[in-house]
Amino acid sequence: MKFSRVLAASIACLVFQPGLTQAQDELSTGQSDAAQSERLAYNLKIGGVHVADFLAEFDESQSSYRTVLTMETRGMAKWFQDFRAELTGSGTMTIETGQGPTPVPQQFDRAWTAMEFASSMTIAYDPISGLAKTDERMFNPLTGDTISFEDLEWNRDREIPL
Repeated sequence: MKFSRVLAASIACLVFQPGLTQAQDELSTGQSDAAQSERLAYNLKIGGVHVADFLAEFDESQSSYRTVLTMETRGMAKWFQDFRAELTGSGTMTIETGQGPTPVPQQFDRAWTAMEFASSMTIAYDPISGLAKTDERMFNPLTGDTISFEDLEWNRDREIPL
């Protein structure tokens, strides 16, 4: 086989490789036998080009849990859009007779930033009723000034139904 065909086949393998690669799994146990902690790191590659990093963290004990997912653009993708996001969920664990532990959410937080836009959202769950209260804010990350829904580029010419 000619060298050019081998080179073309190698390039094709790089371009069409699966997107998520290099999963790293680090499992560690906490202070008690029931406590667990896990950390998973992923590199997202498209066509062999590193475009983002993901990190998922899970912590669980007999009485509570916490999960965190972070994402950040890398490499060439970061040149086009510097994007970062973090999602965090936490709550308590309840144990009912005849069933395993059941997660009961207490709070969820989402924060992301992309150059001139950023957003934060918190969902807090009432421990008695279980109802959720949401607080969300869109803002300019450089100045901290609040940005209204109508001021976003993609909504400027949009009609909002009554």
